[in-house]
Amino acid sequence: MAEQQVQLTDLDPEQLQQVKKQLDEVGRGAVWAEWASSWGSTTFPGGGTSATAGNVASMASLAELDHLTNSFGQLKQAQGKFRSCVNDIDALTPDTLDREVLVPLTSSLYVPGKLGDTSHLIVDVGTGYYVKKSRPEAAKHYTGKAEFVGKNLETLQKTIERKQDNLQSVIQVLQMKLQQAQQPQQAAK
Repeated sequence: MAEQQVQLTDLDPEQLQQVKKQLDEVGRGAVWAEWASSWGSTTFPGGGTSATAGNVASMASLAELDHLTNSFGQLKQAQGKFRSCVNDIDALTPDTLDREVLVPLTSSLYVPGKLGDTSHLIVDVGTGYYVKKSRPEAAKHYTGKAEFVGKNLETLQKTIERKQDNLQSVIQVLQMKLQQAQQPQQAAK
């Protein structure tokens, strides 16, 4: 079946309000499929003034934008923690040997301890696993993690911006259509 395009400007205000309402709802996937079938189209407006069916799933609801924005903040925090680990590794020198420190047993329980070896570290590699690594290996590990999160942040930022643009396009066309519909009514008075 050939893909069709629906222009936002071709929709009447009621249809645009329904599209905006659906963008605001949490149930994304089923709503988009319902919208496309209810209007007899395989496409959804977006990405400026039109979009293809492939963009239907990429249209953002406000709840999704909120979730993505929160995820962005959490990734930023994770990236900061990884960078902090690299700085902490750099701060370990032979001079810090036998220094008293607090050793975390859980996120809220620490016990006193002493640094016994500053050339090797126990590195948290995720899901409760720890690996002994040399200082350069540990620094490389956390630098790599920070870079990986940075790349994901860039991708997420582009996704958030695209979804905000899609939602803004629907809102702008809806406002324009509502203004056009009110002009004849005001002229008739």
